[in-house]
Order: sequence, then structure tokens, then C-alpha cells
Amino acid sequence: LFSAGYVGVTLFFVLSGFLITSRLLESEDGFFSAYFRFIGRRTLRIFPAYYLLVLILFISGYAYVHEYLLYCLTYTYNYAMVKFAVPKNAITHFWSLAVEEQFYLFWPLPLLLLKNRKSLLLTFVIAAILFSYCQFYYKVIPSLAPYTWVGLLSQLHSLAIGAAGAILFHKKSLHAKWVSIVWMEWLLIAVLLFFMIVDTPLRFIACPVLFLVMVLKCYNGTIHSEVLKKWLNHPVAVFTGRISYGIYLYHLPVYYFMNQLLYPHLSGVLPDHLRMLVDVPLCTGLSFLLASASYFFMERPLLQLKDRLFPVRDFSAES
Repeated sequence: LFSAGYVGVTLFFVLSGFLITSRLLESEDGFFSAYFRFIGRRTLRIFPAYYLLVLILFISGYAYVHEYLLYCLTYTYNYAMVKFAVPKNAITHFWSLAVEEQFYLFWPLPLLLLKNRKSLLLTFVIAAILFSYCQFYYKVIPSLAPYTWVGLLSQLHSLAIGAAGAILFHKKSLHAKWVSIVWMEWLLIAVLLFFMIVDTPLRFIACPVLFLVMVLKCYNGTIHSEVLKKWLNHPVAVFTGRISYGIYLYHLPVYYFMNQLLYPHLSGVLPDHLRMLVDVPLCTGLSFLLASASYFFMERPLLQLKDRLFPVRDFSAES
């Protein structure tokens, strides 16, 4: 199976590119005001939980944080893990957070410069998508080839596809009827499952595009399947979405530390092939609890502070 984690990161990138671009396009502020307001809001949303985790891991003596602390602090761990051939560990997922933060830092600049010339902006985004795919598939910049799976340029296509969808949506270039086709929802799910199972390079093109269509359907309120609609609007699903950043942030440290603390004691009790019966529900539950605590005691108060310090107009609810 194609890594479910990588599929989740692709969805995260597409959704992030779409939402961030939408919010900046809707902003009525000038260039500098919009940029610094955006950076301020992102800082209060992302940094506290991330740096708290880095601090906890540092205090606990986790070797990889101590050795690569500068890269963790500067959101450049994605390059460190390749440059120094870092093995998989409890902070491996920091690569995607680094890519995301680098995108947040640079993407608003051309977007805000060209926001009133959407055709030119869309051309720029399409060029970025094509260049990213060329780097991903053909390594047009050989020196960046080792960073294909974790570098910003080679992963930019998913983020930029989300951004392109936002531009087209705000240009009203996407016909509402096309987005609201009823049978498309189950077709999209079927095709996504196909590309998750079948090992083909086309999945790296198909999955971001399919995710964008699903994002557009949700954003446009055109999910017609009652099953999907009930599932997406269920309180558990809504709350899980709110704490999804925390779940992603904590899940690998939880998994690795549980392997060190608990699983050695289970080796004589449960055979390895049955350990998942304890592994999956326990790690999932602990990640959910940590993310919930992080949301209620740190993230939600900071979201309220963010709205006071960096108020915005015409933005949808915070992700």
C-alpha cells in the first residue's frame, strides 16, 4: 500500500495551499499589513505547540533533538534529515512541518503582489506546479535531487495545486455545476483508493488533484452524499479536525516512546503480529488526549489572542 501517512500529508498540503491562498485573496489590507498580519496569525497558531514539543523532547534528553536542535528551531529539519542521513525517529514528521512553514514564509509575497492580477498569478502558480513536478520526476536541479521527498521545491506541487484551486474559485472560473456533480464524490473516493493501492508514478499527480476537487466540494457546500455529509458534520469528526494539528504533531513521539517504555514488557505476552492490537488503539488514544489537552489549554486561548492582536475581515473560520 502507498503510505497512508504520505497521502495524509498530501491532503494537508493541498488543503493548506487552498485555505491560505483564499484568505490572502480575501484580505482587504495592503501588502505589508496583509503579510505581517498573516505571519502573526500563523505564528500564534503553529509555533507554541511545536516549540513546546521541541522543549519537552530536549529536556527529556532525546538525542535527535539535541543533535539537530538548530534545524528544529529554524524549521529546516527537512534538509538536515537528508544531509546527515538521519534514520527514522520520533521527529521524522518534522520534515512536512518545515515544508509548510517555508511555504507560509515565501508564498504570500508573490500572491499579495499579484492578487489584483489573478490571471498572471494563476500563470505563476501553474509554472510553479510544472517546475515542481519536473524537479520531482526529472531532477532538473541535480544538487537538489537528494531532497526530492522532503524539499520545498519538489513538494511544492501539492501546495500550489491547492493555491491554483483557490485562485480559480475566486476568479469564478470553476462552474458550480461541475463542482456539485453528485456521483463524483464516490468516484473520487474509488479513484483515490485505486492510486493508494496501485504503485504508479501517476498517483503523485492524481492524488493532489483529486484532493483539490474534494476540498472544493466541501468549501462550496456541494457534498450531496448523506453518508459523507453526516460523517463530515459529526461532532467527533469536527472536533478531530480542530485538533488535527496536535494529533499530527504528537503521534510519532507517542509511538516511539511507547515502543521504549511499554512494548519491551509485551514481548513475552503478545506475539509481534498481534502487537498492533495494543499498538494502534493505545497510540491513537494517547495522541488524541495530548492533542485535546494542547487545544484546550494552549491553542484555543492563543487563537483568541490571535484574533485580538491580528484581527481580520472576511476570513473564514480558522483551521
